[in-house]
Amino acid sequence: MIIKKANIKDLEIIKKLNQKLFLDNNKFDETLNITWPKKNLLYYQNKISGNESIALVALINKKVEGYLIGSINKEEDYRTISKMAEV
Repeated sequence: MIIKKANIKDLEIIKKLNQKLFLDNNKFDETLNITWPKKNLLYYQNKISGNESIALVALINKKVEGYLIGSINKEEDYRTISKMAEV
């Protein structure tokens, strides 16, 4: 496995993987807005290119199989509630 900093070419696969994550996690967390990943292209662009975030992808046999996005930010609109903490 190779871990590398994501670039804008990785945007679509990150978005697809995030949609899968939302669909799976919604079974356990009903506060997730499962339509959010499909409609928030700017979110992904900012996380990949932003100065206050980092996006990494995990490659197996040169194929992106996972990702990690980290940032310091205020609450996002992917939750259906407005006050919460998340780790």
